[in-house]
Amino acid sequence: GVCTVCGQTVSAPSTQQPTAPQQPATVPSGGSTGAVGQTGTLAAGDFHAGAIDQNGALWMWGYGSYGRLGTGTTENAPTPVKVLDNVVSVSCGRLNTAAIRTDGSLWMWGYGSAMTDGTGNQTIDGHLCQTVPVKVLDNVTAVSCGHYHTAAIKTDGTLWVWGSNFAGQLGTGTLDNSSVPVKVLDDVAAVSCGDSYTAAIKTDGTLWMWGDNTSGQLGNGGQGEQFVLGTSTEVYQIVPEKVLDNVVSVSCGETHTAAVKADGTLWMWGSNDNGQLGIGTTADSLVPVKVLDHAASVSCGGNHTAAIKTDGTLWTWGDNWNFQLGNGFQSDDSLVPIQVLDNAASVSCGDSYTAAVKRDGTLWTWGSSKYGQLGTGTTADFHGSTQVAGLTVKLSGTTSAPAPSKTAYATSYSILVDGKAVAFDAYALRDENGNDTNYLKLRDVAYVLSGSAAQFNVGYNAASRSISITTGAAYTTPNGSEMSTPFSGNQPYTASTSAILINGVKANLSAITLTDANGGDYTYFKLRDLGQALGFDVDWDNDARAIVIDTTRPYSE
Repeated sequence: GVCTVCGQTVSAPSTQQPTAPQQPATVPSGGSTGAVGQTGTLAAGDFHAGAIDQNGALWMWGYGSYGRLGTGTTENAPTPVKVLDNVVSVSCGRLNTAAIRTDGSLWMWGYGSAMTDGTGNQTIDGHLCQTVPVKVLDNVTAVSCGHYHTAAIKTDGTLWVWGSNFAGQLGTGTLDNSSVPVKVLDDVAAVSCGDSYTAAIKTDGTLWMWGDNTSGQLGNGGQGEQFVLGTSTEVYQIVPEKVLDNVVSVSCGETHTAAVKADGTLWMWGSNDNGQLGIGTTADSLVPVKVLDHAASVSCGGNHTAAIKTDGTLWTWGDNWNFQLGNGFQSDDSLVPIQVLDNAASVSCGDSYTAAVKRDGTLWTWGSSKYGQLGTGTTADFHGSTQVAGLTVKLSGTTSAPAPSKTAYATSYSILVDGKAVAFDAYALRDENGNDTNYLKLRDVAYVLSGSAAQFNVGYNAASRSISITTGAAYTTPNGSEMSTPFSGNQPYTASTSAILINGVKANLSAITLTDANGGDYTYFKLRDLGQALGFDVDWDNDARAIVIDTTRPYSE
């Protein structure tokens, strides 16, 4: 839906009320691109992809074999097809797909061996496949699909894995496959599955890895158990091993890995035949090597890599045989990062193509489209970025350094505006002494005060994620959320991170964010902050038990 970040808040003087129990802290989630705290609204698998639109609907396109699109058939889809509603995160593997819905349930479809119980609703080429979404787990906050295995983080921070385990990618200490989820780690904040290996970030910022290490993709110097398979020797790490500290996001490719540290440096390791490590050579690296500064997120594909810097520029490097780097008609591999896009918000690399979402929600793809995986309606390759028409993607929600989710209590206080009662949607924050401070949506306040001496207009800049207030102006920018919300009762809240500009000048106003079932955000502000900043009075009538707004008087303490 429309992002209604322009809600506003009311602050009433303290009133003693019973203290409510504290809500448990939420565990940061990792999407399929490995970014800590990202709800994965864009995911590129080997030859199929998915994206979540602004209404929370999941759209899929590309290679349809084995039912990996979830459309009920095995036909390819060169343009996006709607598959599921109320989705907050998606991950695409090689032959399967996983999605988390707003209620925390995990749904999966595709090749049966990557499902929880190895079953499906169709037999295709002798394999059991699930061609429509089926629920497999509850209480899930993050998921990542590998080639033939899947990993999910539950809301209690436990990591569960299942599927193929021929290289120890499940981390269970054996090479036995598992058709049901098996618990592997506690206190996990993010996870990413590669071809046949896995990476997880714990809540303390430590990075742990396990599985196939034949190409050094675990970053531990090539260590692991030796397994002789025919005439070759494979190296497997069958239990999780700590690799790095201070990591905030990780992405596993086919056999190479990338991680962003807390200082914004990007580190890479593993196979490098096509320069996918970005270090200027084609030599593999068994240990992490620094590649970039100012990195915000990263995604590893088959043999190429893409990273977004903090300024919104998108950089790619590695294999370019199918023009997956997006640098035009040049087909040579790039051994170092090259800039290909501005204003990027998220990126996901497939096997031989790339997909990115800009800050305005538009979706852009490039590279191979043999199976329609670019979503452009054709199977023609694109050498440079091409917009996927008709689909606006919900921007990934960042919670990599989240404040613990707390409770905003629905308040029953009366609110008087220039002497008239107004039915605002108000919420109260409660301190440790049981005292309440009430909050209102900004658009509600602007709507009610329009035409008064304290009127103001509201705007929102999606690119900078900033709320603007223009004083003395009538409210002329309604978005339909005025005096209405899709939720009621007590709600969890987080501190708002939106910038606030009053007449173009940044203002320091206390604000919180409430989120509806479809992922829409509503921002609420303290009324006393707003009254002080915009010049109208806020008071408390103890006899009437009412908050009083007086637009004819200046603010006073």
